[in-house]
Amino acid sequence: MAMNNVSVLIKPSSSLCNIKCKYCFYIDEAKNRKIENNGIMTEKVMTAIIDKVFQNADKNVLFSFQGGEPTTAGIEYFNSFIDYVNNRNKKNININYSIQTNGILIDDKWCELFKKNNFLVGLSFDMIKDIHDKYRTDKMGNATYNKVLETKKLFDAFNIEYNILTVLTSELSKYPKDVYKKIKKTQYKIYSVYTMSL
Repeated sequence: MAMNNVSVLIKPSSSLCNIKCKYCFYIDEAKNRKIENNGIMTEKVMTAIIDKVFQNADKNVLFSFQGGEPTTAGIEYFNSFIDYVNNRNKKNININYSIQTNGILIDDKWCELFKKNNFLVGLSFDMIKDIHDKYRTDKMGNATYNKVLETKKLFDAFNIEYNILTVLTSELSKYPKDVYKKIKKTQYKIYSVYTMSL
């Protein structure tokens, strides 16, 4: 018997990530697994997941993508995923997408995909430049704030619905007014801001 609503969390690139956040719990978790990284999801697995979803849904479906960093699976993976969903959606079920990203790989093509398919995007961004760049570095130790800020501006330009996910470290918690000013300054474009405490 079909269920009205189905929500699926998908990690298309397993634990693969293109940056190395100093507070990332997933790095340690992946190292403790028998297989640290299963690589990019194969087409066979992708289509099997989608087929199973449509066997069990008849009203609403939410496909949520996380990681690691899900965009490292490549834009073609997402194009193929969406094409297959559209092909299999014979009952005109309401389909929704969401993705959590660090924003590093985002360009116009990604934004076009997000906008066309009504993705709700979560952008990981610690708001205060010095603190963001201290904790969210690439694998060479380079700062990422400016790139994530560029991505945020792209989201604004494409009118993409997005949230900002900020990790509230003990250090960041010392600057509540600065964080609030940043949020207020850009509030007309950001749909909501979430914090995670460490």
